[in-house]
Amino acid sequence: MTPMQSFTDPFPDALDSPNVSLDALSGSWRIYQLRDGHRFSTDDVLTAHYAIEHFPGVPTRILDLGCGIGSIALMLAWTWRSATVVGVEAQAGSAKLAKRSIAYNKEEDRVKVIHSDFRERHHIPAGPYDLITCSPPYLPVGSGTISEHSQKAYCRFELRGGVEDYLATARALLAPQGGISLVFGARWNDRVVEAARNAGLAIRQWQEVFPHTEREPLMTLFWLRPETGDWTVPTPEKPLITRDIDGRRTRAMLDLRLRLGMPLMPWDAASEGSP
Repeated sequence: MTPMQSFTDPFPDALDSPNVSLDALSGSWRIYQLRDGHRFSTDDVLTAHYAIEHFPGVPTRILDLGCGIGSIALMLAWTWRSATVVGVEAQAGSAKLAKRSIAYNKEEDRVKVIHSDFRERHHIPAGPYDLITCSPPYLPVGSGTISEHSQKAYCRFELRGGVEDYLATARALLAPQGGISLVFGARWNDRVVEAARNAGLAIRQWQEVFPHTEREPLMTLFWLRPETGDWTVPTPEKPLITRDIDGRRTRAMLDLRLRLGMPLMPWDAASEGSP
């Protein structure tokens, strides 16, 4: 399957369809998702966490590029109640789900979703934005089998550009003292370094994420700022390990999820003493 081929439409006309679930997100906030679609993931949780970890103070305006069903936008809006948040999403069905979640949580006044390809920047409310978040797909076309489910396909494969497009748009809309939180596949760290330099951005912090201690890093978190003459990539932060050898969430992972207001699940209780 190539980017020019059509996909099946997985989105029901009615959001009360059995294929749509309403799930816990942050605190009392809920999110609509397709049961068989691309549901909010560890990538989203870690992107929101890294933004909160590194942004100094409270941002006034937040932009989430390629916001999908709105998970990152909602987690940040829940954390910073005075911030306004704009999400941009090219898939009509995902944008519809995000808007429905925003309405359910009664946050229409300060959280908006624009149905558009963010590369068409004129559709995005004018910047600058204090904080921009990016969770791009990082599988190149040709590197695997592309799902016929459109939501899964676009979330995983670079069918509408890649990290280079995300960082170019983010840089154009970023405030001079602003920051960008980005997650990307650890196999392609060099791509992020090159894309950042080409966009006029400098990597100020980065952290590799391991699924557990006996595996290779799965993804990398980046904190980027406008370049001011120093292109030096710093020493990485201590790696984040998400699960122990038995598959339970680590203490570090539980702590960051709790900071985002995510519920502690019954099977997490046994992990509370994990490192």
